[in-house]
Amino acid sequence: ATAFVRPALRPATLGLGAAATTPRRSLSLASSSTVSDLEKVEAPELVGKPADFLRTAGLTAATGDAIKLGDVMGDGKSVVIFLATWDDPTAGVYAANWCDAIPAMKSAGVAGPFFISIGDAEKLNKFLDLNPKVPRDSAFVDGYDFTAYEAAGFGKLDGSDPDAAKGAKLAAPNLSMGDWFKYTTNVMALSPVPKDLKFGEIPEGVLRLGGTFVVDGNEVVYQWSDKIPGDYPAVDDVLQATKK
Repeated sequence: ATAFVRPALRPATLGLGAAATTPRRSLSLASSSTVSDLEKVEAPELVGKPADFLRTAGLTAATGDAIKLGDVMGDGKSVVIFLATWDDPTAGVYAANWCDAIPAMKSAGVAGPFFISIGDAEKLNKFLDLNPKVPRDSAFVDGYDFTAYEAAGFGKLDGSDPDAAKGAKLAAPNLSMGDWFKYTTNVMALSPVPKDLKFGEIPEGVLRLGGTFVVDGNEVVYQWSDKIPGDYPAVDDVLQATKK
């Protein structure tokens, strides 16, 4: 059942039992000119560019209905988060941290956060069942053609770039033993593995990386591209970008 779990997410690698902290790195904002080359978001740089690639993204909701992301984002400011996969235990922790910020976001007129990962409605619903803090109308899936992820320019954890994870920081998720048990027993129900996958094939979905965007109107004002699964920006840092 663990055949498709990325090595970076195995409990031994995560340091199960270690205190979890939200990884923090420098912001990537249109106005920033002091961020080191190590800390800059990798190409393509989308800050300052139209957010059409997000607004036109065709996704599937938990109900199984097809939606356009722009229809739920609204016309003002919004936060859009592409998670690596639902089976990443850090994804549930990160999503829960964001859910704690929803009341403040609503007060500030910021829509979201909207969570996107790879798979189908069945896997999305399993994730939502395991993470009840996440609003069911704020989480969606991209299909196994990875159209939305490709449009956002996210990379893959395929080993082709030995320096891809340079500068990334990963902290162990603060999960109880019961939570770990839930994830390990549901990993295949959450993994982005299509039902028609042939024996011996590696599902491309488990190699995909995600990222975070802040959109103001139709302009991208903040971009973060994960270097490895779990390499997330601090929630408070992203929220600061919504105040620009």
